[in-house]
Amino acid sequence: MPANNLKDDFYLNLLDYADSGHIGVGLQGGLFIWSGCATKVTKAYEFGEEGESICSLGFMRGGSKVALGLSRGELGVLDFHRQKLERLSGVHLGRIGSVGCGPNLICSGGRDGYVSLWDPRQEDPIFRYRAHDQEICGLRLGPASDLVATGGNDNKLALFSLKKMEMLAEWS
Repeated sequence: MPANNLKDDFYLNLLDYADSGHIGVGLQGGLFIWSGCATKVTKAYEFGEEGESICSLGFMRGGSKVALGLSRGELGVLDFHRQKLERLSGVHLGRIGSVGCGPNLICSGGRDGYVSLWDPRQEDPIFRYRAHDQEICGLRLGPASDLVATGGNDNKLALFSLKKMEMLAEWS
């Protein structure tokens, strides 16, 4: 798979590995998935609108869905076997550079410094909080889906408890 359309931007997270043996790569205008079982690359989705692109991606645990953080602040949930994309709009102001997924939870971090928590079966976010003063460039959901760790362009690291719905620690 030629990766000459991979954006050269430190703040984007354009690669993820699924527990099903797939690797997803967001290239300009589309999502490509490599299957370890079939050892082939397929174009899972291509955007029709000019200027729209993937800024981050995260496979949902135990399934065939991938969450896509998009350049216009929307979050997409793609079933890559059916090539069907569901969009959640109004998630962030500006691009979504970081996405983390659990079995039924999507966390997204955007240029606006906010973290949004979503259940993909619902339209509205479960919870939203301001984690950083600048863009979130890294986000990871804990293995038990109970903690969210974020890193931002403001040189802060934040740890948030989803059980207590409160910030546990912040480092600068």
